[in-house]
This record gives sequence, C-alpha cells and structure tokens, in this order.
Amino acid sequence: MVQDAGVGNVTPGACFPPSCSFNTQLPRQASIRGRLGYAWGNTLIYATGGVAFTEVNTTYSTIAGYAPLRSQSFSQTLAGGTVGAGLEYAFNGHWIGRLEYRYANFGTFSNAITSGGGFWNGYTERVRLDENTVRVGVSYLFNGPIAMPILTK
Repeated sequence: MVQDAGVGNVTPGACFPPSCSFNTQLPRQASIRGRLGYAWGNTLIYATGGVAFTEVNTTYSTIAGYAPLRSQSFSQTLAGGTVGAGLEYAFNGHWIGRLEYRYANFGTFSNAITSGGGFWNGYTERVRLDENTVRVGVSYLFNGPIAMPILTK
C-alpha cells in the first residue's frame, strides 16, 4: 500500500505519533480464480488469475493531550485483478502440499477527511493498494484419490 501526502493539508508533516494516527486494515479478502496447469506424476504446476475483493477499513484520529480527541473512519469494498502461480505435490493418495504466489491490484482509492482532527480537516488521502502473498498449505482427501476411468476400444 502506498500513501501520498494528500491535498488540502495546511501543515504538512506536523502530525506525528503519538499526537495522531491513522490505521488501515484489510480484515477480509476473497477471490474468484481459474487455474490452468500441467501435471506429471504427482506434481502439478499451474498459473492462476481472476478477480479479487477486499474490505478496507481506515481510521484517522488525534490523541487526547495533544489536540482535541477526534476520529473519522472509512470502510469500503474494493475489487481488482489477481494473478499468480503455484505448485502442488501429492505425497500419497491422501496428502497434497501446495506452494502458491499471488499478486493482487486493487487500484487507487481516496478518503476525504473532515473530522479526523484539526490537522486532517480538508485533507484527502489517496492510496494505491497492491498485495503480494505467498501461501503454503496441506490438504487431506478423506475419500482417497479421484479415480480416472480407463478408456478402451
């Protein structure tokens, strides 16, 4: 996530912790993706891509003792594209391990602050949100491996 200096800031650089703070969290993410890959033996190498969604919660606040205690929060859902690649390996008929890398780009969004404190009034923050993720996982197939039918003439 990249944040810029915003516009409308009458005193740039005047607000530093602990007198004020901003906090951005991404509590939920989801994606709808397809996979295309090549399997040989017990190994699958694949590429993945699709659309990703995330919830963004941002809070701007001033801390008591430094300025009047004020706060303003923003919450929004963003959609963007995601691409990645991965490797799966079947250890035996039931256990599968996975290593996957994924990049998601949610674009740019803005927050226009009106009550986050005297420093932030009139400030517009622009944020570009990208995410790089590496995931490691293990799966267990309870019913055993999928049996492929043998085609005969």
